[in-house]
Parts: sequence; C-alpha cells; structure tokens
Amino acid sequence: MKILICATDGQYGEILEGCPSDQIQFFRINAPADFDFSQPVDASFFLNNRAEELLSIGLPSIPVFINEVVRTNSEMNLPENFLRINGWNGFLRRKVWEVAGKKTESVVKIAISLGRELVFVDDVPGLVAATVVCNIINEAFIAFEEGVSSKEEINSAMKLGTNYPYGPFEWGNKIGIENVNRLLGRLAEDRKRKNEND
Repeated sequence: MKILICATDGQYGEILEGCPSDQIQFFRINAPADFDFSQPVDASFFLNNRAEELLSIGLPSIPVFINEVVRTNSEMNLPENFLRINGWNGFLRRKVWEVAGKKTESVVKIAISLGRELVFVDDVPGLVAATVVCNIINEAFIAFEEGVSSKEEINSAMKLGTNYPYGPFEWGNKIGIENVNRLLGRLAEDRKRKNEND
C-alpha cells in the first residue's frame, strides 16, 4: 500500500509510532508548523494509491483524512471521501482514532495498515476526545485562577488520579491554547444557538 502523508514533523512522527511500516510505502510532504489543514485539497492528510497523480486530478474517491477538529464535514461541504480526524499534538500517536465520515472498506484498510483502529463518531465540532480534553483544560484554568492549587499540582493530580497521559496544563501547551480557545468558543456558540432555538 502507498500512502501520502502531508504533515508536520511532529504529526508524521506520531503516525509512525507503532505503525507496521514494512507493509506501507510512505510518500512524505512536509507541512509547516502553521499548515492550514482546513482547506479540502491542501487538507489531504494521507491518500491511498498513486497519490501524486490523484492530487493533480482532484481527489476523486480515495479516502482523504484531514485534521479538522472544529468545523464539520457538512459545513465545509466536503466530498463523501473526506474524513475528519484529530491531528492535534498527542492525538495521532493513539492506537484508536476518532473519525467523522463515511466508513468504507478502503478506509478501514488504511487504518489497519497504519496500525490503528477507527471509531466512527458524529460529525460534530470537537469530535469526542478533544471536546472532553478542552473542557478539562478550561476547568483547570478556572481552578488555578480561584487559587485551588498550582498548575504543577493540578497536572500531577490529574495524571495520578485519572491516569491521564498529561495534566490539563500540559495538554494545553501540547495542543496549543489557541486551538483550545477556538474549540471552546465554537462549542459555546453552538450551545447558545441551541438554547435560543429551544
């Protein structure tokens, strides 16, 4: 299997962790740290089979995984072969990836080749894990501002008490506070809109 990966160094490294790479021929396109994955064609995260040719003819039907946590497939009017994943720092190394999009045989085949299991979730902002983690980060900041404890102690408490790989402030630094704020802002807007319509 041939897979094209358009990713930053960190994302590429996370994808390769635990990947049975002897089964795959990787083609790598370097993306700058601030690469905008949200545009459909530039967002191509990895493609299956003859990637360069497929890019030049407009991505017909092969699976295209994009790192887009906040906006949904439907609001971006993505084609059916596009699937959203969470490519934020720390999430790609997980063995289980959340995916919003259509489950097909070729999508599952790619996941297996990458040593990953896919869990298909609703096409909503934040998917599931990012929504939970960002809300935990938000609550940690509130606790810190109220003087409950130091950032270091809150990080330690969450790692020891819940077996999280990172504390909330470590997650915030890893993900990027701007990403956290963008998702939390979107979730707040959606809640407000829902309350107004109820």
